[in-house]
Amino acid sequence: MRGQSLVEFALIFPLVLFLLLGFFDLGRAIIYYSSLSNAVREGTRAGIVNHVYLEDVATAVDTGKAVMTANPICPEIADEDLAMTEDTLRCIVYRYGFGLSGTFNPVTDVVPTVSLNEDAIYEKITIIANYCFKPVTPGVLLIVNTTCDGDKGILLSAESTMFVAPTGK
Repeated sequence: MRGQSLVEFALIFPLVLFLLLGFFDLGRAIIYYSSLSNAVREGTRAGIVNHVYLEDVATAVDTGKAVMTANPICPEIADEDLAMTEDTLRCIVYRYGFGLSGTFNPVTDVVPTVSLNEDAIYEKITIIANYCFKPVTPGVLLIVNTTCDGDKGILLSAESTMFVAPTGK
């Protein structure tokens, strides 16, 4: 039986290659989800300790600031006083998203919301962020067959809710 091992190798190799690339993609997806989750948590934490961010979200100024600033969506300001007035929760999530910067839009993919209690005091903040993961393994999108924002990909979504630190007001 000459060539039997060559035939077996030719039959098994594509399956092994597909599984190996699939495991790499699974690892990439876990890293991106972890990065997205950490970024959302850091953005939420920034919101609970700094009420300027909450006021921007409640009055919808947050979106306008994120759109008007440069580089490319969020400001990179060296002056701390300016950074406090120009920064937004969306930009914080964008900057903390390791490996995600430049690949998702904080204006449309990051949604911060605040809730007020009966005394019109900020009670809690929730940030939801979505990221469209595009696997590199051939055929995965044919198997999963999902879309996000009209593109083929796998939607990764992270949410964080925290209670706002009380103030002396």
